[in-house]
Amino acid sequence: MDASDSTTQFRFDKEIYPKTALLKTSFRYTDAFYVHLSADADQYTVTLEPKPDAPVLTLADFRNALLEQTVREEVAAQTKDLRFLLMARALSSSMIDTAEPEETAGFEGIQDEALLKDWFTQNE
Repeated sequence: MDASDSTTQFRFDKEIYPKTALLKTSFRYTDAFYVHLSADADQYTVTLEPKPDAPVLTLADFRNALLEQTVREEVAAQTKDLRFLLMARALSSSMIDTAEPEETAGFEGIQDEALLKDWFTQNE
C-alpha cells in the first residue's frame, strides 16, 4: 500500500496464472476499486486505487480470488467435451421434425365458416 495515494499493487507470475483468470478476478473488484493492469516479460501487475468507501482488500484476498478463478478455468477446460456431449444429448431430443405432415383425416365436409365462429357466441 502506497501511503501517498492509497493505491495497492500486486504482482503475479505469468507461468502460474492465466491472463483470463487475472482479468476476471480484477473485474470482480471494479465496483470498489479503479483497476489498472500491466505486464512485463515474467509478471502481471495489478494496481488498485480504492473508490470512496471501498473495503480493505489484502493480497491474500486477491490471491484467493485469483486462485479460485484459475481453478474454474482449469475445470472448464477439463470438462469441455463432457459438457458439450451432455448439451448435445439434451438438445437432440428436442429436434424439430422436418418431415412433411401427413394429410389429416376427419376434416372433410367442415366449412370454413363453421371453424371461424366464436365458441362463446355459439355455446352461451
